[in-house]
Amino acid sequence: MKHLYTTIIGLLLLAPSMGQLSVGGGYQLALPMQQMKTNINPAHSIMLSGIYQLRGSLNKFSAGLEMGIGTYAQKNMEQTFTFTDGSQTVTNVNYSSNMWQLAAVLRYDLLKNTSITPYLSTRLGYNSLYANIRIDDPHDVDGCHPLDRKSLLRDGTMTAGAGAGVKLDMAAFSGSWDRGMAWFDISVHYTAGGNVSYINTRKLSGAATLTTDGAKPLNMQFINVNTQNIHQHQVAEVFNSPLRMLQLQISFFKGF
Repeated sequence: MKHLYTTIIGLLLLAPSMGQLSVGGGYQLALPMQQMKTNINPAHSIMLSGIYQLRGSLNKFSAGLEMGIGTYAQKNMEQTFTFTDGSQTVTNVNYSSNMWQLAAVLRYDLLKNTSITPYLSTRLGYNSLYANIRIDDPHDVDGCHPLDRKSLLRDGTMTAGAGAGVKLDMAAFSGSWDRGMAWFDISVHYTAGGNVSYINTRKLSGAATLTTDGAKPLNMQFINVNTQNIHQHQVAEVFNSPLRMLQLQISFFKGF
């Protein structure tokens, strides 16, 4: 994270000497790759971006920051928890698995002063995966009740990515826009990072037992109403693997 913060501070200090500022927002679809593909669903994110176009001989370059927040699983399911005496409690478990990302970006326009501008892009950033789990109180008053109303699993990693995109100048489609002041941006990037832990949302089951090789259990505390005995039950599986994603994004930018 220290290198990312240094890059961000450098961009902010250089901002006054840069050219035109453009601010954008849009949608990103992040497709997990390799081992992550077997464990989690695609992530849907809302993205915000700020890009400065450089001046003079560097006017084909632009640099800025991009951040986004999204989700890759929202699930409510009934689970059965079995206790040491053989009795069982059935209740609902609510899973919310999310992703947060921040990146410094650098782009190079392959063409200049055209209505359709292809570009190459690199990113250096940080991705965080986190999950909230809420267990409802069971209906049976004599059963086991959850002590942990909400459990937070959070992990993150530095990431680097590269890709390409195209800018579609709005001036080519509507006379109400000046050239270079508004455009649609469509891009695709491959992003890689270090190992990160996350809930295996593709294999959640009502049995609440460990079912997958290589997974670790995520436990939460329960209390037996009759005996006041505090114990743990597994509510999910946790995987740890390298972050690999293919990110497809469409945004709208406005210059200032």
